[in-house]
Amino acid sequence: MASQLICLRGDEKEVGRGLYRSVLRVGDYVLKIHSCEGDAKELARKIVEKNLELRKKLDFLPEFYGAVVTGLRSGNSLKMVVVSLHEYVEPVKITRVSITRIAQLVERAARAGFVLDMKLSNFGEKDGKIYYLDEGGIGKGPIPPDVEEEWRKFLKNLINRMKIKR
Repeated sequence: MASQLICLRGDEKEVGRGLYRSVLRVGDYVLKIHSCEGDAKELARKIVEKNLELRKKLDFLPEFYGAVVTGLRSGNSLKMVVVSLHEYVEPVKITRVSITRIAQLVERAARAGFVLDMKLSNFGEKDGKIYYLDEGGIGKGPIPPDVEEEWRKFLKNLINRMKIKR
């Protein structure tokens, strides 16, 4: 049985999956489902805060509509998740022009003091404008925060596994 958000009824389509979240499209909206290991309300607050702050400084992110705490049902289990709601933007079609425009967007981000996770799947295009789709991949250091977090969790799991095998 597929997982289902308890707050959602409709025709959703999975359009992306990462290590920490999955992405659904529902009509003109994207729902990013964030797993939470701790306080879901605190995670929702941080997601909203980060999205609002980034949009003050960067004009190439899709519209952000907020976040809700809800449940994700999978079989007989139910877990708390945070769902952030965004404007849907089509994935970018790779052409010489789009690559040039992506490079210009990356340059603008760098001038504003940000580093982007450069996967092509993180870029989209709507109405002739290039967008960056992964606010979790925007950071201030040499490594975007979602990449850093991925490595931190990987290393923690690796260390835990090594302790078990001893």
